[in-house]
Amino acid sequence: MTEILIGDDSTGVACVKITKGTFDPITTPDALRGRFYFNSKWTNQLTTPEIEDCPYVPYSGGSERAVRFPSGSNNSTFGIMRVDNPTLDSSRYTIRGATRYPSIRYNMPLFDLIPVWRASGRYRGADMIERTFGAEYGPAGVLGGYNGTGDTGTWFRRFEAFDATTAFNVDYGSTFITSLYNANANGSGYDQVLIVYNLPGNNTALDGPTSPPSPAGKETFLISSTQCKVAKPGYDVDVATPSQLAFDATGRPLNVIAAADIAIPLGASSYNTGISLPDRTAIDMSCYDASASEIHYPMKLSGGNSNYGVEYWTDGPLIRFNNTKKACRARFIVYGYDPQGPSSGANDVWRQFDDGGENVTQFLRPGAAASPRFSDIILDSRRPVIQILADGYFSVPTHTGSLATPTATTVNYDAAGFFPYVKYMTVHGSGLSEEIRAPRVNRRFQNSLSDGGLSGDGSYCKYSQSEATFYTAKGRPRYTFYREAGGGEIVNIMDEKPMVGIRWFVLGIPLP
Repeated sequence: MTEILIGDDSTGVACVKITKGTFDPITTPDALRGRFYFNSKWTNQLTTPEIEDCPYVPYSGGSERAVRFPSGSNNSTFGIMRVDNPTLDSSRYTIRGATRYPSIRYNMPLFDLIPVWRASGRYRGADMIERTFGAEYGPAGVLGGYNGTGDTGTWFRRFEAFDATTAFNVDYGSTFITSLYNANANGSGYDQVLIVYNLPGNNTALDGPTSPPSPAGKETFLISSTQCKVAKPGYDVDVATPSQLAFDATGRPLNVIAAADIAIPLGASSYNTGISLPDRTAIDMSCYDASASEIHYPMKLSGGNSNYGVEYWTDGPLIRFNNTKKACRARFIVYGYDPQGPSSGANDVWRQFDDGGENVTQFLRPGAAASPRFSDIILDSRRPVIQILADGYFSVPTHTGSLATPTATTVNYDAAGFFPYVKYMTVHGSGLSEEIRAPRVNRRFQNSLSDGGLSGDGSYCKYSQSEATFYTAKGRPRYTFYREAGGGEIVNIMDEKPMVGIRWFVLGIPLP
């Protein structure tokens, strides 16, 4: 059960609050964040991310072709461009962030890039894969390294893009490949799903108001048949900027459908969320090879030949898992997102109904159907909204010491009463050459050499209810291999843009 307030709380401030259990939303202190499913007085909140499904598109023309969106745009105005290659059986996507995602308020946003196998439609997620590199000269087949989450994607401040005939610069965006074929998937090609969060991925502060003005005489609520939005305290809802709004139809708080940390046995298994999930819904998941008391993100570095990681997909109310490698754990959040997008109708933006004896209140997007989709729901009194419990940035030191022991940097926070989930980006370069990457867990390993430890571009995190420790190895090579097949000189490939920092967030879901 939950309690909801739309009006003045005990401090005299007009707001919307949803408390869990029997906590009174009028009198419960704002500082007791674990008692709230939502509170419009929060300085910062996480809104529903932008999600882009980027498939491989077969093409048999004589040369590459470029397809730009929106239709009629050019190299200076497109939001997304796809270049199809008939020779390499691949499609390259180029994203111009600010044009494609105008609701994202940060130029260098936190993001995920998740591969989906074309043959099955299954998400690969975090996957520790043994990878073989060919020699620089000579035939392939020389064992070169361990590759964790692989090329997890990069967001650039400026990069050179290519259409079918021309090279040109793009500011603030990403570029990546989808393919008909992938050697690590036994011939199965893959699409990509890009998830872009309204959070900064570099050393940029959150933009929520830190010193709100007086709320006296300000209108806080605007709820009608055509609008549904609420301002943060001290701001006039009619003129408030997106960062000054607690929510509106486009800046929907990120609702949680399900969240859990479960054991994944070898073979097939499933988790019942209790609600039917649309195909390709947003599931943020990390696998880790450890006990439940040692949570890792995006995964734990694995030694020897210990491959692990699972495929997953939705099936009605179930999240199904296919684990062909070894037993592990999965920690995941299912977001309130529907890839079909909003519905169409004339339902009221304010909806109340009974669900098994529980009184439910929903704020809906104007124009939703009588049976709204996840993408129509702004707030639902049954579902908690993700809170930002802590965030920060630190500079990554150069690693010294043992290969087996990466550099550890620990940050502290208080997640008591919450299900915590850590997200972070690694920051590389500076100025126009700055780029951010979703974390990669790469191990350098040479067949006839000792274990090379974490790679120079690799990182991972171990966290609990009170602290997170980030492991890095700045200054080490990214890859190591023999120059000649069968042996010879050892070649180290360094990161052209070494890691300079980590931008991190601790997200929290109130526990029941």
